[in-house]
Amino acid sequence: MGRGVLRRADLAFRRRRLALGASGALYAGANLEFPGMPLGASVHAEQFAVANAWLAGETAIVHLAVTAMPCGHCRQFLMEAGDPTGLAISAPGHAAATLAELLPHAFRPADLRVEARLLGGARASLGASAGPTPPAADELARAARDAASRSYAPYSGALAGAALRLDDGSVAVGRYAECAAFNPSLLAVQCALVARAADARSAVPVADAVVAEMPAASSQRTAAEALLASLGVPARFVAVVLER
Repeated sequence: MGRGVLRRADLAFRRRRLALGASGALYAGANLEFPGMPLGASVHAEQFAVANAWLAGETAIVHLAVTAMPCGHCRQFLMEAGDPTGLAISAPGHAAATLAELLPHAFRPADLRVEARLLGGARASLGASAGPTPPAADELARAARDAASRSYAPYSGALAGAALRLDDGSVAVGRYAECAAFNPSLLAVQCALVARAADARSAVPVADAVVAEMPAASSQRTAAEALLASLGVPARFVAVVLER
C-alpha cells in the first residue's frame, strides 16, 4: 500500500478509528457487530484498525486517532502491536497520551516470555495434513493456509487463517491475531471479515468459507462455525502442519 492511502471501512459503522502507520499510510477502523451473536463476538474499532494495518503489511502503528479513549479490552490488544511508548493515542477533549500511559503496569507479551510482535512478524512454513480437500475449496484452502502461515499465535501455537469467497467472486483473507491476555485475541474469521469491510465489501454476501488451523489445545472451529452460521455460511475446515 502506498503512503497516505486510506484503507477505509464503510461509513455506516460506528466508533470509527484511524491509525497512522510507520509507512505514512492511514488505516480506518470501525466496530463490527454480528446479528444473533453475543457482544463478545464483536470486533472493536481499535482491533479493526490494527488488523487493517497488519493485513496491508504495515510494520508499526505510531498514532491512533479515536472518538473516545479505547476501552481496557482494546488497550490490552494494542499491547501486541509493538512498543507501547511509541504509540500515541488522541481523542477529542483529551491530551495525546502513549499506550504505556493509558495502560500502566500492563500485562505484556514479555510476561509470558514472548518477544514477538503482531506487526512485521515472521512467516511459518505450513503444509496440508493428510485428508481430502473438496475440489471446489482448493483455491480457498490455499488462501486460508497461506493466511495461517502469516498468523500470530505465540502463546498457543495454534496458527490459523480464513478465506471467504464473496458473491462477486472476490476473496477476503484473514489471520489469527493472539493476545497475551487471551480474550482480546482476534479470530481468523473475524480478521477476514475486517478485510471484507475494509475494502468496502461488507454488503457483498459471503458464499463460501474455509478455515485452516494447526491442531492444538486451542481451536477456533466452534467459534468460527457459529460466527459464519450467523451470516448463513457453512464453514469448511482444513488442518495444517508445520513443514520440517
